Amino acid sequence: MTTFSDLCTAELSKAQHDSNHVGGVCRVNQNDSYLVTFHNNGYDTAASPPTMGETVLQLDPAPRIPSVRATLKKEVEDTYEHPAKREHRYWETMVEIAESGRMSYEHEALILHRERLRYGLDNYEGAVKKIKEQQLANVKGKRAIAAQEMEKRYDPVAHSKMTSGIAEEQYIALQKRSLTYPHEYASPRVENTAGGHAEENFIRAWSALCMHIPEKITNIELYITRMPCPDVSSGFWLGAHLYNEGCMGKLAKLITTADEAIRWQITYSQTLNGADQAFSQSLSRHFPEDRVTFLVHGA
Repeated sequence: MTTFSDLCTAELSKAQHDSNHVGGVCRVNQNDSYLVTFHNNGYDTAASPPTMGETVLQLDPAPRIPSVRATLKKEVEDTYEHPAKREHRYWETMVEIAESGRMSYEHEALILHRERLRYGLDNYEGAVKKIKEQQLANVKGKRAIAAQEMEKRYDPVAHSKMTSGIAEEQYIALQKRSLTYPHEYASPRVENTAGGHAEENFIRAWSALCMHIPEKITNIELYITRMPCPDVSSGFWLGAHLYNEGCMGKLAKLITTADEAIRWQITYSQTLNGADQAFSQSLSRHFPEDRVTFLVHGA
């Protein structure tokens, strides 16, 4: 009979021979009759459902949300746009409006037309043309001044570094704050039939797994070859629950919404790089302490 240990060893062997492979094994109620295997696959391929023996577990629909990190970065860039760049962008827009003929000339042209009438020049079209030329020259001149100011005052590399740093700080704080994003980051929902990280495929099959266990689930042993990522996997909706970006947070969300009687033991073998490792570990605060134990295989 295949054991939990056998399958964990097999998944780790795959991961050691293929750096892109992340696999996992789940044992229910410490019973080797209830073993589930799962693995990752790319977002550009069809999802790989977990299996329990010969049974393929159905994946629940999980429409994804736009990248929260990218949305937050855009918000920070807009908020902290350099004044010189903002001024130049404004006059760029005004030049485009003037060149496209979308600027209003009627009032100024009528004034000019009335002045010309005093000298016997009755040519309203000519007045409009004159005003157009004057306004276009005016906004082009102001654009040129704004461009000179921007060149003197705006360092794009330094400014980008500053806004990226602020955005990253805000994103990490958002990840640590809660297992659910504010509503402004929760939509639109994008149809999702593609694959994902190993943990995502497991979470999407959780309801199917529960249906195939003929007894009350009280214990889950979850082995994953690599520590769950803190932020790489995209966020998605699973029924009424929003799962944040990153697999560490997603596992925490699954456990907090599952039956409180279940005790979980999560073990992994391979660690992440220094910054991601620390970030992922910091998200362990979202797990209910009395129901979850973390172990590092071989530590």
